[in-house]
Amino acid sequence: MSTIYSDGELRFFRLAKGLVDHSTVALRKVFIQEWNSLYQSTPWQNNSTSGSQLLAEERAESRLYDPAYRRDYQHIKDNLSCGNVEEWDVTTLVFALKYTQALTQSRSSHRGRRILDAIHQLKEVRNSLIAHAWKSAISQSKFKRNIDILSQAVGVLVTNSDPLVEKLQTLKNETEFLTGDIVRYKQWLKDDYKNLLLLEKDIERLEEKMKISTPKTDTNILTDEAGNFQSAGNSEIILRLRTRVAKLERVVTCVDLTPSRSKPKIFHSKRYIKMMNKANFLKFNFRWKELVKFLQQFTCSSDVDIKLFAGIQQAAAICHSHCSRSKRKEEFQALTDLIPNTLMANNGYV
Repeated sequence: MSTIYSDGELRFFRLAKGLVDHSTVALRKVFIQEWNSLYQSTPWQNNSTSGSQLLAEERAESRLYDPAYRRDYQHIKDNLSCGNVEEWDVTTLVFALKYTQALTQSRSSHRGRRILDAIHQLKEVRNSLIAHAWKSAISQSKFKRNIDILSQAVGVLVTNSDPLVEKLQTLKNETEFLTGDIVRYKQWLKDDYKNLLLLEKDIERLEEKMKISTPKTDTNILTDEAGNFQSAGNSEIILRLRTRVAKLERVVTCVDLTPSRSKPKIFHSKRYIKMMNKANFLKFNFRWKELVKFLQQFTCSSDVDIKLFAGIQQAAAICHSHCSRSKRKEEFQALTDLIPNTLMANNGYV
């Protein structure tokens, strides 16, 4: 059985995404900006050349080289050495901005002090709610408070108009947790809704043909205030269709499967019953061309009565399927061909 995630767990994931994805991007931007400001002749290239230049500025007492700390800081040194900031995690970025010798001059400025304050805020969020979390869920109030802290810190690192700040606010205000499966499911519901509306139109045309009055219904796609599709519309249409089909069933009756003995002999014929039921189905669905083709197999029957009834149905189908003059001639010819069959019919009611 798939895991069912609570609202608190989904908030935890959103906060982690805001920190790891959006806040980390802001740190990368700031690092490159500060480096390029200090080393204009050798801008950061995201390669090992830039990484080597950064490490070359480090002193022997740096924790990257101090025997007491070197082992714990090895992964940071490896990241710095490769020089690709896109692969640096939060820990590496914070170390580069706060502790590397290469950016010492940057940290002494007013802008540098604001960057350090923002980094401190990001670290507090990471340590208290992610790194040292005791469960993968947080309350709504704590989630909003910490997203606001991230937004404020990122706004300092870049600008408040940066898309990263907008993305963090989107995480804060989201009311649903969309996945690819949910998006596809919503599209399926929408497609089903449109197909149900088309089916309702078909039933409406059938009702008009049979002169059955039915109140008009609103066929606009249901949406909520945000413009999102509401699946409740499907069940409402299905309920309406069931009611209308039930009404049609009371009006339209199939050929009796067990006709009474007082009826003519042909009505007892299984072949006749099969023919008329299929013919009625095609006729009620306005599938006239299929009806003409279906009846052709009966117009050559050795049973004169079957041939006669099939011919009558076929002539009517030709009339409905075509309105051209040539087809009217075909219809008249079909009716003319019925005359000898009528004289040969076995039942006097014809």
